[in-house]
Order: sequence, then structure tokens, then C-alpha cells
Amino acid sequence: MHILRQSRFFCAVFAVFISWSCAPRAPLTPGDAFMKIRAAFGSSDYEAVYGILSSGSREKLKKTAGMVSGMNDAQLSYSAGIYGTTPERFKNISGRDLFLLYARSDRNDVRAAVKYNIYSITVSGKFASIVSENGMKLLLVQEGPYWKLDISDF
Repeated sequence: MHILRQSRFFCAVFAVFISWSCAPRAPLTPGDAFMKIRAAFGSSDYEAVYGILSSGSREKLKKTAGMVSGMNDAQLSYSAGIYGTTPERFKNISGRDLFLLYARSDRNDVRAAVKYNIYSITVSGKFASIVSENGMKLLLVQEGPYWKLDISDF
């Protein structure tokens, strides 16, 4: 009976270890962030790209979404048309949903940059820039141990 309890315990510990070790991880290097963003765009997993956004980027999206609600009807109609949604939905959009519309759009500079290989990576403290072979630059910021995409200047 004692052996049975021990084997159950070790099976439970092993299962937790396997699930933890197989869980997706946040990017630990700028190059890793670039590759995760590329893979997410390649599989149309825009939620995964949103998960790699810096806190500053998320805050900027939230503020931008707040400004959208103050647009007049003509501005709402025009902007909603660009992103293929209705003015009513666009008026009440969240920062997350605003990013998801941007990620799906043809006006997406991030997607254009990650279609190409990395040309260079420059790291300066907690900031990094990645230039892809098409000359486009992505900015990243380190938050804790993880590198996040910074689109707060878009």
C-alpha cells in the first residue's frame, strides 16, 4: 500500500513537471521574440502576438481605443471601413480588440517585418531593435526576464 501511494505521488509530480516544461514560454531574447511573433503571424494567432506586447503598448492601445469613442460619425465610419468592422463596434472597441483588428489588416507593419529574416539585433540595456532583411525595424523592451514587442510609438 505504501508503494502504491509513493508511485501515485511520483506520477503526479511527473505530470506537473511535464505540463510545466511543455507550456509555451515568453521570449527570453530579442531573437526569440522575433521568431515567436513570426510564428504567431504565420498561424494567424493574433492573440499570441498580443501576448508578446509590452505593457506600454497595451496602455497606448487602451488610450487609443478611448480616443476612438470620441470620434464623430464620419470618422467612425471611415475608420471602421478601413478595418472591416461596423462603426458601432468600432466606437466601443477595447485596446485588445483594436490590436486584433490591426493585426488582421493589410496595414500591419509588424507582419511585414517578420516575413523576412533578421538582419541585425542591437541591444542597449532593456531596449532592443531588430532590423529585418527588408529594412524594417521592430522595437522591443525587456520586462522582467522577457522581451516584449513595443508598438507604443506607432
